Amino acid sequence: MNTFETPVSRLKAVAVFVATLSAAAPVLAGTGDPIVSFWAGNSEGAGAFTVDLSDAQFNNGEIVVWNLIGGPVDITDGISTIATITSAQLTLQAFSESLGQSLIALSFNVEAGAADTEFIISSSLIDSLNIPGALGRVTGTYSVTDGNNNGATLTGLQNGGGLYSAFYNGSNTFNELFTDGAYNVGASASDGDAQDIPNVGFSPVGATVNDMSSQWHFMLTAGDLAGGTSNYIIRIPAPAGLALMGVSGLIATRRRR
Repeated sequence: MNTFETPVSRLKAVAVFVATLSAAAPVLAGTGDPIVSFWAGNSEGAGAFTVDLSDAQFNNGEIVVWNLIGGPVDITDGISTIATITSAQLTLQAFSESLGQSLIALSFNVEAGAADTEFIISSSLIDSLNIPGALGRVTGTYSVTDGNNNGATLTGLQNGGGLYSAFYNGSNTFNELFTDGAYNVGASASDGDAQDIPNVGFSPVGATVNDMSSQWHFMLTAGDLAGGTSNYIIRIPAPAGLALMGVSGLIATRRRR
């Protein structure tokens, strides 16, 4: 069940999905409630909005897709509006034998309240992975927009100063995105950027990966807007046999030349 700490009328968060998705599977293995949570706090108070697995749609127990539809959701402390979620979407993919990977894709747009506001937007933990020699890749975008004609600042609050962190095996950080500190725009302006780690392909995690999760954590100046998209993939390494076949094929090609 979607929950948020506010007495105002509930806005339905509806799961939307592509035509191939089915609601037949009752659970996603290795994932618990909430599948995504939005926490916001400032000098006026704090509140949260959470989404449970039962609010999403499933594809054979492997893929969950949830999308917020029906209008913005205010995060309140029961009295004051702390922040507003204007859009949000989450895709979770448990480990797929056919693809050899797991995925967390998260996107959102939010607006800060009347004071500078801290946001923590967290995905569920996907566990029971047990992927030795795992490879990983993280991609993302961010945007910051002035909403009250006095400029805007978006500041990363992850441990390394980033806006976004991809975690494995609990709180171990695989990579952070957007670690340049504060991102500023002038009056009535907007800006953003994209980042991929690594730039191409996948990089070793350096451990057997048993679980994965992701989180955005940042401070946004009062009355301003921020958005983000992120994709975090953990996959199995290429089988040694396939790697050897690739090398053998390369050698054979060179010999024919």
